[in-house]
Amino acid sequence: KKQEVESALISYIHNKKPAGDLYSVYFADKITKQINGTVKYSYGSNLNEIKKQGLKSLNKYIEQNKLIKGSITLSGIYAALTFHGVKKITLDNWVDIECLDTEYPVISEINIDYEVY
Repeated sequence: KKQEVESALISYIHNKKPAGDLYSVYFADKITKQINGTVKYSYGSNLNEIKKQGLKSLNKYIEQNKLIKGSITLSGIYAALTFHGVKKITLDNWVDIECLDTEYPVISEINIDYEVY
């Protein structure tokens, strides 16, 4: 499959580029990680709303950074999960994903526990 895509892309570029131009085609490698952690929230806060808003915001952050040479960082995850009612966020064994120009980040799984703070 990868070879078919590469051949089609090279053919397309070859037909579109000006004569004499040089080009390179390569596929990026994905860097895959999981997000595991705990969100502690205020007593009396709406847990369902915290989960819904947090996952929506976190997924948006991940999608916006799923680019070649992208990064998924601790500060970005904290920012995505921090809003009214959230008191503390802890991530288990997190190391930032800082991709090279031949890589892109992928989050394969999100496992977040919720506790009253």
